[in-house]
Amino acid sequence: MFGKPRTVLAGAVLAACFLIFVVRLQAEEPQARPGSLLRISEIRQGTLASEESCTIVYLDGAYHSERISFRRGYDDSVRVTEGRLGEEHHKHLLEILNSQNFAQLQPPKVARRLADENYHGLYISVPRTEGRVQDLSYPTKESRKESEAALRPLLQWWQELRKSPGQSVKNAQKTRCTP
Repeated sequence: MFGKPRTVLAGAVLAACFLIFVVRLQAEEPQARPGSLLRISEIRQGTLASEESCTIVYLDGAYHSERISFRRGYDDSVRVTEGRLGEEHHKHLLEILNSQNFAQLQPPKVARRLADENYHGLYISVPRTEGRVQDLSYPTKESRKESEAALRPLLQWWQELRKSPGQSVKNAQKTRCTP
């Protein structure tokens, strides 16, 4: 006799708590940035030092870049810059990513060794149509030899972007360019 009303009351309280949680979660959710256009990262690992560089470029031309240096016996060094691509720089990136040579690239079938003394990885992720993502992973310089001609324009574009000053972000934490 007393079991049924308690069950209904407990269910109503649980449903109300869940509804409050969902409403609060939606209210606190930050505004989503426009979708990403490109995420590129490079990792160079040596025996005494390593360096990671990455950049994420959004559809609206905004970008976020990080350069992280590790040296044995020293603190990590993190440099984060942000900015907005100029119209020509943005247009050039779109031409590279949409070129037939680049759009048809497939990741190589390479087995990664357990230990590489001088690992030099390159990772590229480009969202394509219909939710598809072109993920390219090259663990070594040798693994990208067959794709070098198609990759060269993007790597040159990225090198040019890394030379531009951008806006330095103070006290930034490394995110490895995750959106």
